[in-house]
Amino acid sequence: MNIFEPRTWTVWEIGSLKWSCILFGAILGAYFSEFVMTYVWLFVIGFVLLAIKPVMKYLGGVHPHRGEPRSLTGSTP
Repeated sequence: MNIFEPRTWTVWEIGSLKWSCILFGAILGAYFSEFVMTYVWLFVIGFVLLAIKPVMKYLGGVHPHRGEPRSLTGSTP
């Protein structure tokens, strides 16, 4: 089995991956709580910066092939 072979994931597999990442992050946050609380604003800024692209894509921000803003009304140029 090639680990780089593309495959389609089921909803349950994606959900399991997301929950395992959330729980792993919670465990690391609890273990390194003093460090995290010291630099909490850096983590918040990192979260916001990393969330910009998915939110823009969800809201219809940039056309995936042309790199130009997409119309929010649904009409294409």
